[in-house]
Amino acid sequence: TVKALNVPYRINVSELGRPVYVEKEVTIDPGVTFEFNTGSGIILGSPGVDCIPTTGSLKAIGSAEGSIVFKGATEGQGTWIGIGINSSTATNEFDYCEISGGGSKQLYNAGGQGNIVIHCSGKLKIQNSTIKDSGGWGVDFVQTSSNNLDASKITYGNNNAGNVNSN
Repeated sequence: TVKALNVPYRINVSELGRPVYVEKEVTIDPGVTFEFNTGSGIILGSPGVDCIPTTGSLKAIGSAEGSIVFKGATEGQGTWIGIGINSSTATNEFDYCEISGGGSKQLYNAGGQGNIVIHCSGKLKIQNSTIKDSGGWGVDFVQTSSNNLDASKITYGNNNAGNVNSN
């Protein structure tokens, strides 16, 4: 569980220059802010294996009084890579979140560029949230029979390629 602090959590690239890989269940408390340095991001799964859909999950449930923020350490459009959802677990949920400034480059070898990229049997429920300032898509969602996006009450803004790519 990631607890709220009076300062943001700063996320860097790994020693190998990769985004952070999440292989366990992570719960984020209301009021948490993550700031991502250039080249950093979060991918649910294992490094070097893009499509193991059962590893890692993110449960980010904020509130109207304490949203959860994922943003670049540098303000602007496309200043960090983004969040990769390739986990099929039902616990992948964002509520009262703000995701901004991701989408600086392609997240996976197979594609995907945005604040949030749903790939490899990924499943995500997102509601009451803001998705803005992406260097690519707000949400890059590859529609396949195994990917699932349940989105409601989303505010989009200033996403370079558009709000949702559902090709």
